[in-house]
Amino acid sequence: MSLVAVSKEFNITSDDLPIKIPDEWGDDEAFLEAPELRAIAAMLIDTKPTLAHLVGADIYYCWKQKGGSHKGEPIYGMAMKLPALARHFAEARYLIWLAADHLLEYPQVVSGFADRRIIEQLLMHELLHLGWNPDKGEIAMVDHDFSGFLSELREYGPWHGKLQAMA
Repeated sequence: MSLVAVSKEFNITSDDLPIKIPDEWGDDEAFLEAPELRAIAAMLIDTKPTLAHLVGADIYYCWKQKGGSHKGEPIYGMAMKLPALARHFAEARYLIWLAADHLLEYPQVVSGFADRRIIEQLLMHELLHLGWNPDKGEIAMVDHDFSGFLSELREYGPWHGKLQAMA
């Protein structure tokens, strides 16, 4: 039975359906447009006050065939401001991609389908990198709120400013 048939039979909304992660790529394909990611991101932008500054932002969403790694950890996604030439072809100022290869290996991904919540969490993380610069009145790339070690937190607790603000 197809997902469409199952969704009709059990009255499942599109918000409940798993997201298909691309697993077949052409020889020259490194990125695939992802309208399903755009739709989830639009819902997040419309419903999360911390993302209100992104309403109407020109963001291109896609799957990346291989996410790569950083310091031995898989990169599941990335947000970036596009250079001028890329903006021309993407017709967007910003790009958010999710790594198909790493997600296909994720424990909660079954037969190439990811729970929508996993995709939503990854997109929320990447959207948060598109912050707001009030001085310039525009979107600005922002880094993570915290950089530290779990063992540091376990040993000493929230001992400095950023950690205390998070607690």
